[in-house]
Amino acid sequence: MMTYIFIFIDMKAWKDNIHSNHYDYEYIIKLKDEFRKAREANNHKLVIHLVRTHAVRDIGGINNPELYKNCYLGTKTLIEDFRKEFIACLEYISDLPMDKFPYTQKLEFFAETRHAFGRSALLLSGGAGLGLYHFGVLKILFEERVIPRIISGSSVGSIIASVFCTRKMDEIDQVMFLCEKLLIN
Repeated sequence: MMTYIFIFIDMKAWKDNIHSNHYDYEYIIKLKDEFRKAREANNHKLVIHLVRTHAVRDIGGINNPELYKNCYLGTKTLIEDFRKEFIACLEYISDLPMDKFPYTQKLEFFAETRHAFGRSALLLSGGAGLGLYHFGVLKILFEERVIPRIISGSSVGSIIASVFCTRKMDEIDQVMFLCEKLLIN
């Protein structure tokens, strides 16, 4: 038990330490503060400008794989806080009244932002035993309505992906029910 506590303490210390050669932490601190100040000052034009000019998936190197190897969940607290602030700015823009940011401009803005970030995909790996896990992952993602538009796989992952991806959304509940019934019996 004590070993797990020490591992957790080490992970927390690593997460809370902003310093790393794997990303530009000074730039991320500066950006996070700029976003927060503009949003808190209700300066919608500046918030829109900041998001437009900084909507890049790997800004400051925050997606460097080395930053995701030390913890079971998440990465540096600074990166997580930066992402939360960026999301807060997106929500702020979304909630702007029509007289400050008309609906058509909002749609255009969010389409541009989505294009800059790209889309998430799900790759299901091979290995017969993993099939049950793949099914469980898809089931939860479907129930939470966060299924990515792109799903692929290899070996058993490709079979599960093809069963799932060849159905319309209204048919997936039935497929999930049948698969669950087969797995239980």
